[in-house]
Parts: sequence; C-alpha cells; structure tokens
Amino acid sequence: CHLWDILFFEGIGSLVSISIAILKSISTKLLDADFEGLLFILTHMESMELDPDKILQFSREIPRISSQDFQELADRMFDELEKKQHSSGFEHSAELDDSRIIGRDLMGRFGQRVR
Repeated sequence: CHLWDILFFEGIGSLVSISIAILKSISTKLLDADFEGLLFILTHMESMELDPDKILQFSREIPRISSQDFQELADRMFDELEKKQHSSGFEHSAELDDSRIIGRDLMGRFGQRVR
C-alpha cells in the first residue's frame, strides 16, 4: 500500500498527517455517531473498508511535521504527563518510561527519513 511507502520514505512525521487523513475519510460517520458509536468506530477501525486513494489524497493536503518537531512535541507531552502525575500524587510510572523508550525507538527507525 502506498501509505506504508510514505511512512517509510518520509518518516514518522507523515504518521500524523496519515492519521488525520484517516479520520477525515470517516468524518461523516464520526460526526453522525453518538459517544458510544464513536468508541465503537475508533476501536473497530481495522474492520472498516477504508479507501487508500482517498486517504492518500487527504494526507497530501496536510503539512508534514519534521522528525525533530515530532520528537520535541513527544518530549513536551511526556514532561507534561510526568508533571500531572507528580501533582496528582502518583509515583513515577514504569509505563511512562516504557512509552518514552518506544517513542525513541520509533524515532530511531523512522526519524531519519523526512522531507
């Protein structure tokens, strides 16, 4: 599928635009659904018939973010999550460390290939 080609060629920054394009391609269904319907749609997307050409067209209309910008955004997100955990009285979470490791691993695999 061309979407995978884009992901591997352009890097992880394209993942955001492809994700937004997927949501845009099903926006009518999302807007017509109630809360339970939204949950069902979003948790069962693998069973939906999506038009890859439409998703590809939509994704081309959405600006790509660079790998560096993506990494900075992810770091800020994890820092804010840590602050919220500390302010809520939660101790340091191993899951947060796991998420950081996964995020950095993805950046290492896909981060070098961005326009």
